[in-house]
Amino acid sequence: MPARLVKAKDRWYILWYQTDSSTNEFKRIKKTYNLNRIPNKKIREQRAKELLQKLSKLIPHGFPFIDEQLEGEMLTPLMEAVNIASKIRCQTDRKRTIGMYESVCNVFEGYLDKRGLKNLRVLDFGHKGAIDFMDYLVIERKIGNRTYNNYLIRMRSIFNALLEREYIYQNPFSKIKKKEKTAKERRTFTEAEKKVVAKYISENDEWLFLSIVLLYACFIRPAEMRRLRFKNFDFKRGLIHMPSPLTKNKKPRTVTIPSGYLHYFRNEKFTNYPANYLIFGAKVKPHSSKACGHNTMNYRHGKILNKLQKLGLIEDIKGLSLYSWKDTGITDAASEVSLIDLMRQAGHQDPKQTMIYYNNRQVNEGMKKIGNQLLDDNAE
Repeated sequence: MPARLVKAKDRWYILWYQTDSSTNEFKRIKKTYNLNRIPNKKIREQRAKELLQKLSKLIPHGFPFIDEQLEGEMLTPLMEAVNIASKIRCQTDRKRTIGMYESVCNVFEGYLDKRGLKNLRVLDFGHKGAIDFMDYLVIERKIGNRTYNNYLIRMRSIFNALLEREYIYQNPFSKIKKKEKTAKERRTFTEAEKKVVAKYISENDEWLFLSIVLLYACFIRPAEMRRLRFKNFDFKRGLIHMPSPLTKNKKPRTVTIPSGYLHYFRNEKFTNYPANYLIFGAKVKPHSSKACGHNTMNYRHGKILNKLQKLGLIEDIKGLSLYSWKDTGITDAASEVSLIDLMRQAGHQDPKQTMIYYNNRQVNEGMKKIGNQLLDDNAE
């Protein structure tokens, strides 16, 4: 008699009759194969069908057989499976992405060690375990909402890789909700701050100043800048061609250099470098192969802000960073161009993404320009 699925009220199991090849005894065999751990009945039934297919191949060879032949990867130790999935997700040349996954895995391993769960099988880690890990991050590691969401994204990605490869039945992190993002601390430069800081950097750090131009006028992210080479610039048309390996979302993008900023790039000092050189290489200068450090430009920019504050040239530097130039650029450009133009320049697919960078000014200059359309009396 072939194996069949029995859906009893209290539990599901697979039933079949077979002669035990080791004793010649005819037996009634009933096994659950962890089916009842799967809360979603559609997924449970699909798993049962897979087991029945495998059993149909194993039963003719005699009983007993090793259950590992049926459960396979599901018996893999949890941390071993997580490391496998992390390596799958790290098949990229982007060191920061690799570093993020490695960091998440190290923290997760530390959590398992603290909880005495290092020998847990991947099959046995469920939704409750996922919740406990996220609580551990908040309570014991004291992470904020933004970091919490970043961890959640990485853990979902890792366990999706395991789900795709049938290590697990469902992703234990899939139903955990993200936390509301706290209001960003980063702010835009005021008009006065903008002029003081830009002037000082243009006179004292020419390559850092170019990074500010690319952030403010072209909305190119610092991580993307570190991958930029001179060959990406089309000086005749005033464009920057960014193929997919350069961009954050891995989609090719063409950025327009506003006409008022072209002269910073159309000069001999910039155009005479070999086409294949990185623009922001080691020490934030052109280099044949080595890019500057991930935080180098922001660190140098921060030192300058501190210096200008000590000199009394700017009062408050709280909330200001290198990335503030992108917020400032998008906010300033919003009164000059359409939202579509802003989105295209920033490489965004959703206007909500662009508006994250926009900061309301106290005075709405656009509204000030509107004339009296209620009564034709030229009233102010």
